[in-house]
Amino acid sequence: MKQQLSSLGWITDLAKRILDEILPIDPLAPIGCHHFQDPMTGQHEVTLFVSKTEIVGGAEDGRRDDSKFCLDLNGVFNLFEEVTDFRWQTSPVNAEDELGAHVAVEGLYQGNPLWLRILASAPERYDHGRVINVHTAELENLWQDETL
Repeated sequence: MKQQLSSLGWITDLAKRILDEILPIDPLAPIGCHHFQDPMTGQHEVTLFVSKTEIVGGAEDGRRDDSKFCLDLNGVFNLFEEVTDFRWQTSPVNAEDELGAHVAVEGLYQGNPLWLRILASAPERYDHGRVINVHTAELENLWQDETL
């Protein structure tokens, strides 16, 4: 599996370049990435999202919040060699849609057919990536990433 992942180094490159297009309003929690390659078409589906921050202590103990950020859409668009589709989905389309609000871009990135999605909020199935202790005002990242 490690050899297979090493051949997908362009995904790490893409994620780093997308991070340059995310303009944080508050300190960003760790970034999550999901990848799938359709065996029939060869298209790669890459979904990026900022993890949630869980509050520890105080009246809001256990609440999970999203990081606030802006996304430079022109910057994302310009990362692609070719764009065939560029969309914004404002909310989940049904109860099973865990992607919710997101930007989607389809096209070619470094010669690879790609369907990129950048989510406004982390899917519920992923645990929080950071905690903030209200008593000490300390942030602790729980997701560690050695590649980004």
